[in-house]
Amino acid sequence: MWFHFCFANHHSTGILTTADMRECMMAGLMELGHKVTFDENQFAPGAINVIFEHHVPGFAKKLFRSKLEYGIVSSEIFDGKMFNWKRDDFWIKRWKDFKKLSKKAKFIWTADKNAVYDNLAPTGYFEPGYSDLLLPKDKNITPNFDFVFFGLPSPYRSNMIDRLRKHASVLWPDHILSIPELETAISSAKIGLHIKPHPEWPWPSGSRLSRLILAGRDIVAEPTKSTSVLTLHELISFVPEGVDFVDFALSRLAGGDWKKEAEDRLEQFKQRVPLKNIMEKMLDDTLYSRSSRKQRQGHGDDDGLRQILGHFRPPVFVKSVGCYNIVFFKDEYFVVPQSLGGVDLQGKNVIKKHNLQSTKTLQGIDQLINEIECQWC
Repeated sequence: MWFHFCFANHHSTGILTTADMRECMMAGLMELGHKVTFDENQFAPGAINVIFEHHVPGFAKKLFRSKLEYGIVSSEIFDGKMFNWKRDDFWIKRWKDFKKLSKKAKFIWTADKNAVYDNLAPTGYFEPGYSDLLLPKDKNITPNFDFVFFGLPSPYRSNMIDRLRKHASVLWPDHILSIPELETAISSAKIGLHIKPHPEWPWPSGSRLSRLILAGRDIVAEPTKSTSVLTLHELISFVPEGVDFVDFALSRLAGGDWKKEAEDRLEQFKQRVPLKNIMEKMLDDTLYSRSSRKQRQGHGDDDGLRQILGHFRPPVFVKSVGCYNIVFFKDEYFVVPQSLGGVDLQGKNVIKKHNLQSTKTLQGIDQLINEIECQWC
């Protein structure tokens, strides 16, 4: 297929703020072998044009008259009625435009896992993933800043940064960055920060977190109520409840090997969240019919369903804790005693034979090991 991304209905700020998501989607489609093009202003007849929703008066009518095929990307949060709990005139018009455009859209791709748009158009959930195409070209191995943050200013964020700057160097650019500028900024620091706009902000920035992982940087992140990017939540050590963000960030800077932490996290991201699989499932959910899936079965590695759960990927060594190896397999972290030697978790009844215990999250490993050892006390 040919997918053409176009921002004719957006402004310059929107083009920059959605660049991460657009680049991620384009990389995933290219890895699948699709033709992918981009133009800020011009649509492409013959392609499936991909637009990011936004309010521009008269845009829907012009698009309908063009007879172009198109799909919509929504980066906003669906609150049950409209977007983001906002009800001013602009957001009311934006929601109306979104519904109008959806009537003739081939699909809606959304970053909100809880969005319910199936009554408007076939809907697929998008989350950031790993692709070689997204790795930064230049990784600064001797960064000259301790921390980096890229996000719009707010009083809450400014207070956090001011407190950090009393003890460490922090790079916080004063404008929205282009992708090349963003890569340069991240490579200039050891640790990337994830700071919410205000204390009650419930959503994580999946694009910010994935960008830091791909750049090979350690991460200090404020926890959020939403786990919309579930796998990222499992890979990143969020600031524990009741612990001050600044104190936690400074402790990460002072102790531990930030490079080793970042390398381990990147490898886990690569194994667990391949972007190719995410985009395959999105296409299955929105563009491929049941009959076309059936026709694809039995051809190569494509089973027609393209599950992203990782059940058919081999076990991946994560790290050692004491006399145990932690191995990721079938979406779980298994605790494997080193005394067993080489154990193939894919072998018949191996897990049951050795009574290997597992946990769904990396954060639960230490507690699980304690429970296992207590059984032998």
